[in-house]
Amino acid sequence: MVKPTDTRRTHRRKWRDDPWVAIKARRLRAALDYTGLTVSELAAAVADRQQTIDTLVRGKVKRCRLGRRERLERELRLPSGWLGGEARELPGAWLRRVPTLRRREAARVSSALVQLAEARFIHQCAAAWQREIVASEPALADVPLSDAPGSPWQPYLLREPDVGFALFDLTNPYTWRRRFLIAPDGGFPPDLTPREREEATRHLVAAFEMLFQPWFTGKAMLNRAALRDWWKQVTQERVAPASRRRRPQ
Repeated sequence: MVKPTDTRRTHRRKWRDDPWVAIKARRLRAALDYTGLTVSELAAAVADRQQTIDTLVRGKVKRCRLGRRERLERELRLPSGWLGGEARELPGAWLRRVPTLRRREAARVSSALVQLAEARFIHQCAAAWQREIVASEPALADVPLSDAPGSPWQPYLLREPDVGFALFDLTNPYTWRRRFLIAPDGGFPPDLTPREREEATRHLVAAFEMLFQPWFTGKAMLNRAALRDWWKQVTQERVAPASRRRRPQ
Protein backbone atom coordinates (compact mmCIF):
# COMPACT_ATOMS: atom_id res chain seq x y z
CA MET A 1 0.00 0.00 0.00
CA VAL A 2 1.42 3.38 -1.01
CA LYS A 3 1.40 5.91 1.80
CA PRO A 4 -0.02 9.31 0.90
CA THR A 5 2.53 12.10 0.57
CA ASP A 6 2.63 14.55 3.46
CA THR A 7 2.39 17.76 1.45
CA ARG A 8 2.37 19.89 4.59
CA ARG A 9 5.78 18.61 5.66
CA THR A 10 7.21 19.20 2.18
CA HIS A 11 5.76 22.70 2.19
CA ARG A 12 7.29 23.48 5.60
CA ARG A 13 10.72 22.20 4.49
CA LYS A 14 10.55 24.30 1.32
CA TRP A 15 9.97 27.53 3.19
CA ARG A 16 12.46 26.66 5.93
CA ASP A 17 15.13 26.67 3.21
CA ASP A 18 13.85 30.00 1.87
CA PRO A 19 13.40 32.28 4.91
CA TRP A 20 11.84 35.72 5.11
CA VAL A 21 14.34 38.57 4.76
CA ALA A 22 14.17 42.35 4.73
CA ILE A 23 13.85 44.28 1.48
CA LYS A 24 14.11 48.06 1.21
CA ALA A 25 11.63 49.63 -1.20
CA ARG A 26 13.78 52.76 -1.53
CA ARG A 27 16.72 50.68 -2.73
CA LEU A 28 14.61 48.64 -5.11
CA ARG A 29 13.18 51.82 -6.63
CA ALA A 30 16.70 53.23 -7.00
CA ALA A 31 17.80 50.06 -8.78
CA LEU A 32 14.88 50.31 -11.20
CA ASP A 33 15.65 53.97 -11.81
CA TYR A 34 19.33 53.20 -12.37
CA THR A 35 18.72 50.36 -14.83
CA GLY A 36 15.75 51.96 -16.57
CA LEU A 37 13.64 48.82 -16.15
CA THR A 38 9.91 48.99 -15.52
CA VAL A 39 8.18 46.89 -12.88
CA SER A 40 6.66 44.66 -15.54
CA GLU A 41 10.03 44.17 -17.27
CA LEU A 42 11.72 43.27 -13.99
CA ALA A 43 8.92 40.85 -13.09
CA ALA A 44 9.25 39.13 -16.46
CA ALA A 45 13.05 38.93 -16.13
CA VAL A 46 12.86 37.18 -12.75
CA ALA A 47 9.83 35.08 -13.72
CA ASP A 48 7.63 36.57 -11.00
CA ARG A 49 4.21 38.18 -10.84
CA GLN A 50 4.06 41.88 -11.68
CA GLN A 51 1.72 42.49 -8.75
CA THR A 52 4.24 40.95 -6.33
CA ILE A 53 7.13 43.09 -7.60
CA ASP A 54 4.93 46.20 -7.61
CA THR A 55 4.04 45.56 -3.96
CA LEU A 56 7.73 45.40 -3.06
CA VAL A 57 8.56 48.55 -5.06
CA ARG A 58 5.80 50.52 -3.36
CA GLY A 59 6.97 49.42 0.09
CA LYS A 60 3.63 47.86 1.01
CA VAL A 61 5.55 44.92 2.48
CA LYS A 62 8.92 45.05 4.20
CA ARG A 63 9.97 41.42 3.75
CA CYS A 64 10.13 38.82 1.03
CA ARG A 65 11.56 35.35 0.57
CA LEU A 66 15.36 35.12 0.31
CA GLY A 67 15.13 33.36 -3.05
CA ARG A 68 13.05 36.19 -4.51
CA ARG A 69 15.46 38.86 -3.26
CA GLU A 70 18.44 36.95 -4.64
CA ARG A 71 16.78 36.70 -8.06
CA LEU A 72 16.16 40.44 -8.05
CA GLU A 73 19.75 41.19 -7.04
CA ARG A 74 21.17 38.93 -9.74
CA GLU A 75 19.01 40.53 -12.42
CA LEU A 76 19.86 44.06 -11.24
CA ARG A 77 23.57 43.15 -10.82
CA LEU A 78 23.66 44.13 -7.16
CA PRO A 79 25.89 42.86 -4.35
CA SER A 80 24.27 40.09 -2.31
CA GLY A 81 22.06 41.54 0.43
CA TRP A 82 22.12 45.10 -0.93
CA LEU A 83 18.34 45.27 -1.36
CA GLY A 84 17.94 44.36 2.31
CA GLY A 85 20.43 46.96 3.51
CA GLU A 86 22.79 44.21 4.61
CA ALA A 87 25.30 44.05 1.76
CA ARG A 88 28.55 42.38 2.74
CA GLU A 89 31.40 44.78 3.25
CA LEU A 90 34.55 44.31 1.25
CA PRO A 91 37.78 44.21 3.27
CA GLY A 92 40.67 46.64 3.30
CA ALA A 93 40.77 49.52 0.84
CA TRP A 94 37.78 48.08 -1.04
CA LEU A 95 35.51 49.32 1.75
CA ARG A 96 34.01 52.75 1.04
CA ARG A 97 32.81 54.30 4.29
CA VAL A 98 31.79 57.88 3.50
CA PRO A 99 31.15 59.51 0.11
CA THR A 100 33.57 62.39 -0.30
CA LEU A 101 32.28 65.88 -0.96
CA ARG A 102 34.05 69.01 0.25
CA ARG A 103 31.07 70.71 1.89
CA ARG A 104 30.29 69.17 5.28
CA GLU A 105 26.54 69.01 4.92
CA ALA A 106 26.79 67.63 1.39
CA ALA A 107 29.22 64.94 2.55
CA ARG A 108 26.46 63.49 4.72
CA VAL A 109 24.19 63.01 1.73
CA SER A 110 24.41 59.62 0.10
CA SER A 111 21.27 58.77 -1.82
CA ALA A 112 20.24 55.21 -2.52
CA LEU A 113 21.11 55.75 -6.17
CA VAL A 114 24.66 56.89 -5.36
CA GLN A 115 25.11 53.97 -2.98
CA LEU A 116 23.83 51.57 -5.63
CA ALA A 117 26.13 52.92 -8.34
CA GLU A 118 29.22 52.79 -6.13
CA ALA A 119 28.37 49.32 -4.80
CA ARG A 120 27.80 47.88 -8.29
CA PHE A 121 31.06 49.28 -9.63
CA ILE A 122 33.40 48.50 -6.75
CA HIS A 123 32.12 44.94 -6.27
CA GLN A 124 32.80 44.26 -9.94
CA CYS A 125 36.27 45.78 -9.58
CA ALA A 126 37.01 43.75 -6.45
CA ALA A 127 35.89 40.53 -8.14
CA ALA A 128 38.09 41.22 -11.18
CA TRP A 129 41.07 42.08 -8.94
CA GLN A 130 40.50 38.92 -6.91
CA ARG A 131 40.35 36.83 -10.09
CA GLU A 132 43.71 38.20 -11.24
CA ILE A 133 45.34 37.38 -7.89
CA VAL A 134 43.91 33.85 -7.95
CA ALA A 135 45.28 33.37 -11.47
CA SER A 136 48.79 33.89 -10.08
CA GLU A 137 48.09 32.10 -6.77
CA PRO A 138 45.64 29.23 -7.45
CA ALA A 139 45.75 28.14 -3.80
CA LEU A 140 43.63 31.21 -2.95
CA ALA A 141 40.73 30.10 -5.14
CA ASP A 142 38.69 28.61 -2.28
CA VAL A 143 39.80 31.06 0.43
CA PRO A 144 37.28 33.79 1.37
CA LEU A 145 38.52 37.32 0.76
CA SER A 146 39.50 38.75 4.16
CA ASP A 147 42.02 41.12 5.70
CA ALA A 148 41.90 39.36 9.07
CA PRO A 149 45.30 38.55 10.64
CA GLY A 150 46.50 35.22 9.35
CA SER A 151 44.34 35.27 6.23
CA PRO A 152 46.28 34.37 3.07
CA TRP A 153 44.61 37.37 1.43
CA GLN A 154 45.96 39.89 3.94
CA PRO A 155 49.37 40.41 2.27
CA TYR A 156 47.72 41.13 -1.08
CA LEU A 157 45.22 43.56 0.43
CA LEU A 158 47.98 45.35 2.31
CA ARG A 159 50.25 45.43 -0.73
CA GLU A 160 47.75 47.09 -3.07
CA PRO A 161 45.51 49.39 -1.03
CA ASP A 162 45.95 52.17 -3.58
CA VAL A 163 44.20 50.13 -6.28
CA GLY A 164 40.89 50.15 -4.42
CA PHE A 165 41.18 53.82 -3.45
CA ALA A 166 42.03 54.82 -7.03
CA LEU A 167 39.10 52.91 -8.52
CA PHE A 168 36.75 54.61 -6.06
CA ASP A 169 38.07 57.99 -7.16
CA LEU A 170 37.31 57.21 -10.80
CA THR A 171 33.60 57.52 -9.99
CA ASN A 172 33.94 60.44 -7.58
CA PRO A 173 32.60 63.41 -9.58
CA TYR A 174 34.44 66.00 -7.51
CA THR A 175 37.73 64.36 -8.49
CA TRP A 176 37.02 65.25 -12.11
CA ARG A 177 35.68 68.73 -11.37
CA ARG A 178 38.76 69.52 -9.33
CA ARG A 179 40.97 68.05 -12.05
CA PHE A 180 39.80 70.39 -14.80
CA LEU A 181 38.23 73.42 -13.08
CA ILE A 182 39.63 76.09 -10.76
CA ALA A 183 38.11 78.97 -8.83
CA PRO A 184 38.73 82.55 -10.05
CA ASP A 185 41.18 83.04 -7.19
CA GLY A 186 43.15 79.96 -8.25
CA GLY A 187 41.76 77.74 -5.50
CA PHE A 188 39.40 74.78 -5.53
CA PRO A 189 36.26 74.88 -7.71
CA PRO A 190 32.75 74.93 -6.19
CA ASP A 191 31.37 71.79 -4.60
CA LEU A 192 28.74 69.62 -6.21
CA THR A 193 25.24 69.76 -4.86
CA PRO A 194 23.72 66.46 -3.71
CA ARG A 195 21.64 66.34 -6.90
CA GLU A 196 24.70 67.01 -9.07
CA ARG A 197 26.61 64.28 -7.27
CA GLU A 198 23.80 61.81 -7.83
CA GLU A 199 23.57 62.46 -11.56
CA ALA A 200 27.33 62.64 -12.11
CA THR A 201 28.04 59.46 -10.14
CA ARG A 202 25.36 57.60 -12.04
CA HIS A 203 26.85 58.53 -15.42
CA LEU A 204 30.47 58.03 -14.35
CA VAL A 205 29.72 54.53 -13.10
CA ALA A 206 27.81 53.68 -16.29
CA ALA A 207 30.75 54.87 -18.39
CA PHE A 208 33.43 53.04 -16.41
CA GLU A 209 31.33 49.87 -16.24
CA MET A 210 31.29 49.88 -20.04
CA LEU A 211 34.98 50.79 -20.39
CA PHE A 212 36.09 48.17 -17.85
CA GLN A 213 33.83 45.39 -19.17
CA PRO A 214 36.80 43.47 -20.70
CA TRP A 215 38.47 43.50 -17.27
CA PHE A 216 35.30 42.42 -15.48
CA THR A 217 34.85 39.50 -17.90
CA GLY A 218 38.49 38.38 -17.84
CA LYS A 219 39.30 39.48 -21.40
CA ALA A 220 41.78 42.14 -20.28
CA MET A 221 43.95 42.97 -17.26
CA LEU A 222 44.08 46.13 -15.18
CA ASN A 223 46.98 48.46 -15.97
CA ARG A 224 47.95 49.16 -12.38
CA ALA A 225 50.85 51.45 -13.29
CA ALA A 226 48.63 53.78 -15.33
CA LEU A 227 45.95 53.79 -12.62
CA ARG A 228 48.52 54.63 -9.93
CA ASP A 229 50.03 57.45 -12.01
CA TRP A 230 46.60 59.03 -12.43
CA TRP A 231 45.70 58.60 -8.77
CA LYS A 232 49.00 60.11 -7.62
CA GLN A 233 48.19 63.27 -9.56
CA VAL A 234 44.62 63.63 -8.30
CA THR A 235 45.61 62.98 -4.67
CA GLN A 236 48.23 65.73 -4.90
CA GLU A 237 45.53 68.09 -6.11
CA ARG A 238 43.52 67.47 -2.94
CA VAL A 239 46.19 69.39 -1.06
CA ALA A 240 47.03 72.08 -3.61
CA PRO A 241 44.99 72.91 -6.71
CA ALA A 242 46.88 72.51 -9.97
CA SER A 243 46.43 76.23 -10.63
CA ARG A 244 48.61 77.14 -7.67
CA ARG A 245 51.45 75.19 -9.21
CA ARG A 246 50.90 76.58 -12.69
CA ARG A 247 48.62 79.54 -13.29
CA PRO A 248 46.41 79.29 -16.40
CA GLN A 249 47.37 81.51 -19.31
